[in-house]
Amino acid sequence: MMDKQQIGLVGKHLLIANLVGAGIEVAEPLRDRGVEVIAYNDKLKNGKFVARPIQIKTAAGEWFGLSKRYEAFNDLRIVFIWHTDEPSKALFFALSYAEALNVLRSTRSGKKNYAKTSSWKDRENYVTTRPSSTLKKLLEKYQVDSPGKWAELLGMKEAIDQRVR
Repeated sequence: MMDKQQIGLVGKHLLIANLVGAGIEVAEPLRDRGVEVIAYNDKLKNGKFVARPIQIKTAAGEWFGLSKRYEAFNDLRIVFIWHTDEPSKALFFALSYAEALNVLRSTRSGKKNYAKTSSWKDRENYVTTRPSSTLKKLLEKYQVDSPGKWAELLGMKEAIDQRVR
């Protein structure tokens, strides 16, 4: 059984491998202040540089959560990686902060909106280790199920289509 640090390392390297496999370059900041990796493309026909900061959330099982601290990061993508204890079964979801907040607001436990829970209102943080079927359904459109989906969900599709090969 892996510990939390091992789960995080496996997830981070699974993400890097997936991004590189999708034709997206990756850089790792020296410190994690909310951005764990930066996905980028520097070989565009128009000479532009396109980058997206990424916060990685890994779990051996299934996990969804959001912290208001990530609202401050422009263009941040939050990548949730489930089942990192079995890398061949890992699932990836990539959302912007606004998209994750919308999922949180759209998800209901009984009749209670998760964004109205005391943990969100008082601590500005929400986490569930048992995502409901409703939550899983809401996350489906953010699931990365093919290499080409990375560019779309990271907001880099145009950059990838315009790259110099």
